[in-house]
Amino acid sequence: MDVIEKQWPTEPAENATAAEKAEYRIQYTRFNEVCCLMLASMSPELQKQFELYTPYDMISELKSLYEKQAGVELFDNVVELHDMKLESRKPVSSHVLKMKSIFDKMESMEYAYHKDVKVGMIFKSLPNEFESFVQNYNMHSMKKSVNELHAMLIEFEKKIPKKANDSNVLMIKGGRIQKAKRSRRARGKADGNGKGKQVANPSQPKKTPPAKKEHPVLIRKNEGVIGGQSFSGVVVAFSSSRELQGVQKEIGMG
Repeated sequence: MDVIEKQWPTEPAENATAAEKAEYRIQYTRFNEVCCLMLASMSPELQKQFELYTPYDMISELKSLYEKQAGVELFDNVVELHDMKLESRKPVSSHVLKMKSIFDKMESMEYAYHKDVKVGMIFKSLPNEFESFVQNYNMHSMKKSVNELHAMLIEFEKKIPKKANDSNVLMIKGGRIQKAKRSRRARGKADGNGKGKQVANPSQPKKTPPAKKEHPVLIRKNEGVIGGQSFSGVVVAFSSSRELQGVQKEIGMG
């Protein structure tokens, strides 16, 4: 490992001792083996680029080419933390652990958040199901670490009632699986707001109800005067009041 952290060994002078020359040959062999291994793991294009480089120079050049700068990585971590949101009904454990891993990474970069800030960011990312937990935590001014908070959230999650979709609920009754019954109100709307009420078939023409029959009007006069006209022993029958009105107009009774 120290080979990639050191510069290539300097060849000793001609007047160097035999021990110094032997030490150089050992170091040269080690560096040369590491250099060959590094080149063998590269693509042909990179091999041509680094064939004359020492292991130390290879690592330095590769870092400058491909390693993300510390400032860029820090910014990406901050953005990811603030954008993290736990979806409703999703496991809270994996969500908190993921946030904790980013907190730890930032701490290794010497940019650690305070414990209370970490807790606040976790609370900000939780859905409405955890609102009562957050209120209780803040009301009692609890001071918990991320690991302790993680355990508490898992226990609270177990008590959250599971919401079922009514349209997909099935009931087992008498050995058969049945769909959940609709409420009376829903049935009433589906049946036309009335029990036993039949729904009209739009394909059939509507029947026009028959016109009401008017009772015949009977006038029985043995003797008398009506409108200045004398009648004696006459019985007049009309099939409708309209005919009566017409006769009355003709004889001056209207």
